[in-house]
Amino acid sequence: MEVKGTIIMDYVRLIRSNKGLNWDKWLEPEDWEVINSEVLASKWYPYALFRRLGWASYQEVAGGDPERVKSFGRFNMQNMLQLYHNLRVPGDPVASVNKMARIWRNFFQGEGTESRITGSGDNWVTYQMKAPDKEAEPEKIVAFAYQLCGQLLELVSAANGRNPKEKVVSEGHSQYITIEWEPPEK
Repeated sequence: MEVKGTIIMDYVRLIRSNKGLNWDKWLEPEDWEVINSEVLASKWYPYALFRRLGWASYQEVAGGDPERVKSFGRFNMQNMLQLYHNLRVPGDPVASVNKMARIWRNFFQGEGTESRITGSGDNWVTYQMKAPDKEAEPEKIVAFAYQLCGQLLELVSAANGRNPKEKVVSEGHSQYITIEWEPPEK
C-alpha cells in the first residue's frame, strides 16, 4: 500500500523544524532518507512511512494529546485548501466534505483504506475513515482520526459552517467523525 506525497509533506516539514525531538524512537533509518530528500506531492511513498511519520508527530509534538492533533489537522487542511482551490464549496459544507472524500481516496493506492460520507443533513455530516485491517494498533488509528477531525472542522468552517463541533466514535478499524455546525448567517 502507498500514499501520495501530498499527505506526508506537512509531517516532513514538522519533523524538519523540530530537530531536537526524539524522532529516532519512532522512525526507521529509511524514513530519514525520505525526510532528508525532496518530497514530491505527486510521488507515491510507502504507507508504513506515512503511519510512522504520523505516529511520531503525535507522540513527539502533540504529546499524545488529541486536541493538539486536531489543531495540526486544521493547519494541514489550510495547506490543502491552497493546493486544491475547488475543494471548498462556499455555503455548502457537506459538498465540501464530499469533495474531500473523493480527493482523499486518490491519496491512497492499494487495498485496505476507505474514506466516505456515511450520512449527512442540513447542518451535519458523518465521515468514515477505515484503516487497513492489518493495522493492529488501534491507538494509531484513533490518533489519525483526530487529525482528520481537525481537517474536517477546518473545511466545514471554510465552507461557511459556523461554530463546528465534532464527535469521534471508534468501531473496530473504522472511525466515524460527525461534524455539526450552525447555518451561515443571513
